[in-house]
Amino acid sequence: MNIQEAKQIKIADYLQSLGHSPVKQQGANLWYKSPLRNESEASFKVNTTMNSWFDFGEIGRASCRERVSEAV
Repeated sequence: MNIQEAKQIKIADYLQSLGHSPVKQQGANLWYKSPLRNESEASFKVNTTMNSWFDFGEIGRASCRERVSEAV
């Protein structure tokens, strides 16, 4: 896979392929229980328009934000 192919991967589709489904949807934002840790409420947001994700973490603040193209 090259960088151009990686940029085409939709984060929501990738999470679905790993068995993660959104808990709720607000417009273009899909909210998930974090795939990075066990938690009881959704804190992992995927913006499907920008194909970006934001993890609000365990203490209620952002811990990271990446776009697929920047992560590869």
